[in-house]
Amino acid sequence: MNFKSIKNYLQSIIIICFCSLENDLKALNQTNQLYCDHCNESIEDYYINYDNKTYHKSCYEEHIQLRCDHCNDPIDGTYNIEKNKNYHKSCFTNNILDRCDACGEPINSNYIVDYYGNKYHQYHTKKFSTCESCSRLICKRITNGGISISGNRKICNMCRKDVVTDKINLNEISEKVRRRLIKLGMNNIPRNIPIILVDDRITLNKLSDMRLGENINGYTRYEYEKLGSRIISKKYQIYVLSSLHKIIFEAVLAHELMHVYLFQNNLFPDSDIREGFCNLGPKIIYENYDNEIAQSKLHAMFNDDDPDYGLGFQKMNIRLQREGWSNLLQYVNKK
Repeated sequence: MNFKSIKNYLQSIIIICFCSLENDLKALNQTNQLYCDHCNESIEDYYINYDNKTYHKSCYEEHIQLRCDHCNDPIDGTYNIEKNKNYHKSCFTNNILDRCDACGEPINSNYIVDYYGNKYHQYHTKKFSTCESCSRLICKRITNGGISISGNRKICNMCRKDVVTDKINLNEISEKVRRRLIKLGMNNIPRNIPIILVDDRITLNKLSDMRLGENINGYTRYEYEKLGSRIISKKYQIYVLSSLHKIIFEAVLAHELMHVYLFQNNLFPDSDIREGFCNLGPKIIYENYDNEIAQSKLHAMFNDDDPDYGLGFQKMNIRLQREGWSNLLQYVNKK
């Protein structure tokens, strides 16, 4: 083989090797080609890996990246999830969190929801008092403020216009309640029992010889004269806390007049039967009013766990629903 032949032969080998290398590089490039997991197009520029998938930057930002369900802007970094929706922390705090009905700030700590649906930070209970009539938190935003009466007693401005004072005809209210009880079968409740308003619970509790506790709203004093072993006269005085909401005032009177009924009939049952029976009086009054205060008081009575005023009442109410007033009065008369 001459030199020229050898040269041609080597050139052909080089050409073949170069073509083979070029084909291998093309195959390698095809093997390593990235494709977007959203649009399936090849990726020639910047890309983003997310959740073991690869995306064009534009595909990721427009279709994959989390967006705030409030402002619809992309979410980077930490975020809040609420009811399967995603929010920027600022959007969540300023627009999604409930607002305190007392101060207007977002509620992001312990809170209280009252019977009326008012929601407020728990720490406000250390700053604001509650209304002794409706139990709302007394503040500008919820009740438009309130007043202090007789020391530690507080009345909100929503209830203030409806409180009972000595300017009201107490005997007229008492007679209205007495007639309601008579219709139920309590026929011998006397007329014109003196109603005396007392400004504070300390005084009221002293009148009861400290027997009724700090939440006392009313007390009935019962006196009698005997001739030998026979009672010849009975006298009553009903003491009621002043400045109660008129509905609560009626309810307290109903409770105390049912005590009068028991005294009139010389009935002295155990305390759970006695107070449970008498608490049916407020129930009658509250059921006659279709408003939030009456309904809130009924709710409290049915959830009270006091052995006499709560559980005793609930037991008597079950018997009342089952047997009616006539049979209930017969039951009490036997106790």
